[in-house]
Amino acid sequence: MSPQCRQCAGRQWEGPTRSTPIAVPAVTTSPTWTVAVTGSYVVRSPPSWRTLTTPLPASIPANDTVPASAVRTR
Repeated sequence: MSPQCRQCAGRQWEGPTRSTPIAVPAVTTSPTWTVAVTGSYVVRSPPSWRTLTTPLPASIPANDTVPASAVRTR
């Protein structure tokens, strides 16, 4: 069985060359700590049986749907 992935002939890439920094890295400080505030609070919401309705339909139909005279029932 032969390998599915073969290396190209010749030398392999040795990776990036070493580099020297241009300047000394800047001094950093720790992030500012925030005061942890804990406490309870009440989420107020209306009862589940209460719904908000409007007398207007959601949309107005573009065309009235009227069945043909043969399919009308009495």
